[in-house]
Amino acid sequence: MGNITASNVETLVGYNVNYGDSVRIYDIKFLGGHVCKKLEGRNDGKEGTALGYTCDSASITRCESFK
Repeated sequence: MGNITASNVETLVGYNVNYGDSVRIYDIKFLGGHVCKKLEGRNDGKEGTALGYTCDSASITRCESFK
């Protein structure tokens, strides 16, 4: 995902670490909320268990918070 401006979102993207998902994000500007949510995915189609809100810095380039 790239070239995104978002404000007051709970989470921009969620990904399942136990399924080997990865996220590449660039040129992000955001106000409020979280950029990424790590999840433990489920096989029943429901949202997985949240493992925290973080992204590896190598996955984000030119990310900034704005006012």
